[in-house]
Amino acid sequence: MNFRKYPVTITIIIICVLVTLGIQVCGLNEAEAAILFGAYYKPFILAGEWWRMLTVGFVHISFIHLLMNMTSLYSLGMALEPYLGKWKYLLILFVSVIGGSMFVFAGNGSVLCVGLSGGLYGLLACYAYLVYKHGGFNVPSI
Repeated sequence: MNFRKYPVTITIIIICVLVTLGIQVCGLNEAEAAILFGAYYKPFILAGEWWRMLTVGFVHISFIHLLMNMTSLYSLGMALEPYLGKWKYLLILFVSVIGGSMFVFAGNGSVLCVGLSGGLYGLLACYAYLVYKHGGFNVPSI
């Protein structure tokens, strides 16, 4: 892992690992700890904690969920961060996390959400667009 080449990706991975470790060692049950560390929880968002729409991306409860999300982030980050630059990459990631949270917010119920999946889907959509834009889906003529 080269920090100079992928600074945003590696920083986010470190933050997510530290938050997950904090959740595991804080002594609360997982749901309470996740809420304490910034998970999406609609009643708190309605009470004015709008920052949870973004911080949900840093919160993971289980190590397998963390591992899968960070593997996906690292794979997409290796392809996109050097190409887009750190600011565009970060913007796409954060807007996608917030967009995913807005979709959950539009639904009914007081659900607890954690994870970076919304951001990963945004990065994947960006990657698919770039492949399409550069002719990666064209079938060569024979």
